[in-house]
Amino acid sequence: MQRLLSNIDINQSQNSITKQARHLSLTNSLLSGFLHETLHAEILGKKGMSLDMHTPNKNLNLRLENLWRDYCDEVFSDVEELTLLHLIRDGEAFIHINGTDLEVLDPLNIDHSFTNERENIYYGIKFDESLKIPLAYFFLDKDSKLIKLNAKNIIHIFQKVTANQVRGLSKLASIILPADQVDKFKQAEIQRARLQSEITGFFVSDEKGFNLEPITPNDNDAPKPQAVLPTKVEVGNMNYIGSDMKAEFINSHNPTNIEFFIKQTNRESAKALGISYSTLTGDLNDVNYSSIRYGGSAERRGFMRLQNFLIRKLHKPIFKVFLKNLALDSKLPPSQIELALNNFTFKAQGWEYIDPYKETMANKIALESAQKSLSDILREKGKELDSHVEELKKESEIYKILNENKVQGAKR
Repeated sequence: MQRLLSNIDINQSQNSITKQARHLSLTNSLLSGFLHETLHAEILGKKGMSLDMHTPNKNLNLRLENLWRDYCDEVFSDVEELTLLHLIRDGEAFIHINGTDLEVLDPLNIDHSFTNERENIYYGIKFDESLKIPLAYFFLDKDSKLIKLNAKNIIHIFQKVTANQVRGLSKLASIILPADQVDKFKQAEIQRARLQSEITGFFVSDEKGFNLEPITPNDNDAPKPQAVLPTKVEVGNMNYIGSDMKAEFINSHNPTNIEFFIKQTNRESAKALGISYSTLTGDLNDVNYSSIRYGGSAERRGFMRLQNFLIRKLHKPIFKVFLKNLALDSKLPPSQIELALNNFTFKAQGWEYIDPYKETMANKIALESAQKSLSDILREKGKELDSHVEELKKESEIYKILNENKVQGAKR
């Protein structure tokens, strides 16, 4: 493990680290909860990244948003979640595009062992002469047959740590060894506590009593009495022992260092993952408003950065393919496709206020003093100004109708 993590060649060690990270994501309860629950809830939320069209044609905007929503329900939502999991746990994600169909490929099936420098093939990827642009990916199918996939149909998403990196590095790489040490420490303490709970104490010989050392038999010596030592105790029963023996009991096990060690290791793991200790562990004992607001702000900036990275690397390329397929199916004319390509954005979810009253008042003061715009405040909540204005208009119309009905009811 130490040799693995000290290997400075990320491309060579990537495959082994990915396997270790997958094992850890299943056996470590905190990391499993983070990867399979917290990550999706904080980054994607209930609806994932939502499409916001802002062309001058409102009917086109509404139609494209509805078509995209249907496509997400049928195909893209599952791809979105699985891509996020692969990106953080494995360090990279591969999406194979086949018309309107999308398939997330297992990174371990992009043959990491396949390298041919003469053909510009490195770790399962063939590059052009500049070694910068991928031309093909070599995929192992279920029969271990190597299949060459055109790079034009593959979206490869990963965050670089070094300039020459061609494969992704797991986000869990730096915490594999500490997490393994915590697990071993916990197992050792559990075994020690179990043994001490099973072994109550020992019977030892009194200095004036029998000699319990082995005695060499002698024909001239008369038989001497033998000491009989109890070998077990039972709850509710007491055995009589003679004055030649005394009992010494083992002190109960009280691990004093394990809590501090585990807590400190979890803090370091949380820092490596870019989240707060309370988010990783659910431990809110030492939290107050100031600390959770500071930690939450830093954490959310990291979440927003990851959201923007996903939108840039996944959502925008997939949406462009989606528009291209609409044109091929003659569902939209080329002029509207071109208009849509230049007038779309994706909105990520925002987050609830930690203290609604305090933060709302702070935003009010910032707005009145021109330190923030309404767009800034809405963007923090995952909303766009135009969408917010449209919602207010709709609500105003509904309130107007309700008030009219109320007045008519009063007249009757």
